[in-house]
Amino acid sequence: MNQIIIHDLKNLNDLDSNSYILFMYDSFGNIANIDNIDKFENSLDITKIETLLKNKINQYKFKTLQNRCYLPIATSILINHLNYKILYVPIMWLKQDISNTKNIYFSILSVLKHIYKINYISKNNIETKLFIHNLNNLDTTTVLKDFHELTNMYETLDNKEDLFINNGYYDSGEQPPIYQNNEFRELTNY
Repeated sequence: MNQIIIHDLKNLNDLDSNSYILFMYDSFGNIANIDNIDKFENSLDITKIETLLKNKINQYKFKTLQNRCYLPIATSILINHLNYKILYVPIMWLKQDISNTKNIYFSILSVLKHIYKINYISKNNIETKLFIHNLNNLDTTTVLKDFHELTNMYETLDNKEDLFINNGYYDSGEQPPIYQNNEFRELTNY
C-alpha cells in the first residue's frame, strides 16, 4: 500500500501533482459556509468549486425524503478544479453539533480509501499527500493506523471502477435528534 501523508492546508503552493485537497462540511456541498474558507478565495474560486460539487452530487442516486440530492455522510467525491484534485466528504447532514459522533473518523477513513482506490486503478505507487482544511483540531493518528491495517481493501470497495466516488460508513442512529435530520433519518438503504 502506498503511503498517504496528511498535512494541514495552509498554502496551495505546497501541493504537487500527487496532492489532494480535502474539504469537509454538509451533505449538500455548501463549502462556502466552511469556517475560514475565504482565505483561499484568491487562489480558488470557491463559488465555482461549490457549483462543481453540487453538480457532482446530483449525478448520484442519493435522495432525501424530500427528494433532494445529497451525499451521505462519509461518502467522498472527487472533482478537478484548475490543476487541483479536490476531495469532498460530508461530516454531517446539515450544519449541527456532531461532537458525539464518529463522523469525522469515518469520513477521513473513507477519503483515505478513496485515494487508495484512485492510486490502485491508475497504478500510482508514489507517496500521496492529503491536505485537509482545518486539520488543527483533528487527531489523524488513529484513522491512519486503522487505514494501514486494512487488507484486501480494493475488493471491498463500492463503485470500484468509478474514480469519482467512494461510499463510506456512518451510524445514522448516532446523528443528533434534531428536527432538521428528519429529512434523512429514515434512509437506511442506499
